Amino acid sequence: QLFLHLVRHGESEANVAQAKSCGTLTHLLMQDPQLTKSGISDCIEHSKTFPKVDVVLCSQLLRAIQTALYTCPNRFV
Repeated sequence: QLFLHLVRHGESEANVAQAKSCGTLTHLLMQDPQLTKSGISDCIEHSKTFPKVDVVLCSQLLRAIQTALYTCPNRFV
């Protein structure tokens, strides 16, 4: 039996910038923002109840890699 778990990345610096200044040059030029401290904390909290998985796949974007690593810390990403 196969189960597929889809997870959206944690809060990134771009999410925070968008809330404050959507469409500004600063927001538009953010190419690969990292997770905020809150985003990291959310991922760590989520990892406590996230089911054990055999494989973790994510995009090459930093926020996606960080989300995968903090959510599934004992898995190869």
